[in-house]
Amino acid sequence: MSTRANERSCSLDGNLAEVARQAVRGPWQSLETESLRWRWQAAASKSNRLPPFEELSFDGLGGLADNVPLLQMEDSRAFTILRAGQVFESWIDRPARNLKVAELSIDRARALEELLGNATGESHPVQTAAYGVVNGSVCLYDLVALPLANRWGPPLFLVYMQERERKFSLVEAMFQVASRHRPLRV
Repeated sequence: MSTRANERSCSLDGNLAEVARQAVRGPWQSLETESLRWRWQAAASKSNRLPPFEELSFDGLGGLADNVPLLQMEDSRAFTILRAGQVFESWIDRPARNLKVAELSIDRARALEELLGNATGESHPVQTAAYGVVNGSVCLYDLVALPLANRWGPPLFLVYMQERERKFSLVEAMFQVASRHRPLRV
């Protein structure tokens, strides 16, 4: 379901490939993700390490807070969503307070676990693109994980989730690809 937006390319046929190529942009392409990255870098440069949670807390995110959950990494490298905004909760289709990432649907859990694992290893913001099928349309989501220092316990992460505007019908794309391929006569 998820891919590193800047490392992997789609290898599909026909119009589906063209739609997928247009949908995948490079990292940090939206104003929101740029703003979060700049804020994280400014806070990190003050401390010369991971910025403290207090520097990027929900209160200072304004309207972006609706798209953001706060997650905590446990000793077992499992992640728990401590709290989340309304847009993020609608993406996972349930309330998120004290919810284990492993309890989410497999596509959402896999995307978040991969993203958070990369952010843990890199110790800086990491972005990925996640795909999902909603009501027969393929949706593309940008996810950005921001690792944060936590002076009271295990590391914390803010994850920004934004749906891209471009959607396409999975059924339509499959029919278009199938109609381009003629059956072989034997």
